Amino acid sequence: MSIRTVAVVLGGGMGRRAGARRPKQFEEVGGRPVIASALDLFEQTAAVDGVVIVVPPDWVDFMRAFLGRNQYPKVLDVVPGGSTRQMSSFSGLILAARLGGATLRHVIIHDAVRPFATPEMVNEVLKASEKTGAASLACPVTDTVYRVSDGRLVEAVDRKGLWNAQTPQAFEPNLILNAHRAALAAGIIDMSDDIQLVIRSGGQAVVAQSDSSNLKVTYPCDIKLLQKVSENG
Repeated sequence: MSIRTVAVVLGGGMGRRAGARRPKQFEEVGGRPVIASALDLFEQTAAVDGVVIVVPPDWVDFMRAFLGRNQYPKVLDVVPGGSTRQMSSFSGLILAARLGGATLRHVIIHDAVRPFATPEMVNEVLKASEKTGAASLACPVTDTVYRVSDGRLVEAVDRKGLWNAQTPQAFEPNLILNAHRAALAAGIIDMSDDIQLVIRSGGQAVVAQSDSSNLKVTYPCDIKLLQKVSENG
């Protein structure tokens, strides 16, 4: 079977802000690690042919053992992450390109800790990426945004035109790989997301509008929210 679209599930971080006993992507909610939701997402998305998983080096064996106990036929391989999100993404992309081969047309990058993303969101960002080769889910900023200095509220920032970045993000493979290589050549290794690398390299990216339901698990309260959702079915 030819592989046209590979999703890279980024779970390479240590998640220290979540205050958990282990990296947040491996925290158990309802008896399953958080990262399982990302794997479920792409198993349920017909447009995705394969999945590459990026995890911290010390968690590769854990991930392989989990896959051995559960059925995820689209998973192609697990790769250890790098020292930053950018480096982990690059490792996953390199593997995705190698495994996808000549038929690869799209790569998707998705945070392992966004458990509420849907197949519809994946399809929307893939469709949007056809315009320029790069697209990101995002939602307009709705809360008032303050600039803070030394604990003092300095001013409210005009939120017109401000959007919160999300994943999944979708790319033409050569476009995002070349953007990564250009950043590395310039000594840049810690960009916070892949769309920034495309823009930095002179490419154009578009938005696929999402909403605040596409939560990223970051803080202890997010883990508690997930647990409540799981308990309530």
